[in-house]
Amino acid sequence: MACRGVYFALTDEDAKRVLAVAGDAETDKAWDAMHRCLTDGRLSFEADTPRAMCVLGGRQLHDGDDYIVSFVTPEQVRQVAAAIRDIDETWMRQRYLPFQPTIMASHSLRTTAVTLGVGFRACRRFTRKPQQRGEQ
Repeated sequence: MACRGVYFALTDEDAKRVLAVAGDAETDKAWDAMHRCLTDGRLSFEADTPRAMCVLGGRQLHDGDDYIVSFVTPEQVRQVAAAIRDIDETWMRQRYLPFQPTIMASHSLRTTAVTLGVGFRACRRFTRKPQQRGEQ
């Protein structure tokens, strides 16, 4: 099973109508690594910090193992944006290395770093969109 992640942006009004999607950010398979880097390394739905809300936080809207659908309120998105604003790809790679002890070949490490970097950049741009539109 592929492990891909997608984010959908909802304004306050859209939040009342979950099906009215305002935008998304593709993280591909990087969502797993992103969550591990931003938290204590475990895949957990317990979002006790804004960074933990970035990937697996919020209210879970799907009950099952085949999909993860997280609803994060506009206020929580603002908190996530502030929490990840200054995180860069170097920090993400350094955080990810301990979670992947079996990655030995530089090509595999480079490939993982690229996927993680691309996914995280998309997520960071996504969380900035409400502020760019003037939504407080």
